[in-house]
Amino acid sequence: MDESLSFESLLEGAKKAGHKAMDDHGRGEYDEFALHGGVAVERLAKPRSAEQ
Repeated sequence: MDESLSFESLLEGAKKAGHKAMDDHGRGEYDEFALHGGVAVERLAKPRSAEQ
């Protein structure tokens, strides 16, 4: 399996994107908040969708 698609890699990416989203929200950058929040959710959903 490609290392970039491992559960650990996706989880770490989701964590980073989630932190960026919260930082964006704190600065009032709501478009960036939505973007980074979406990336975090997508990365969390990928391992689950790969199982099906």
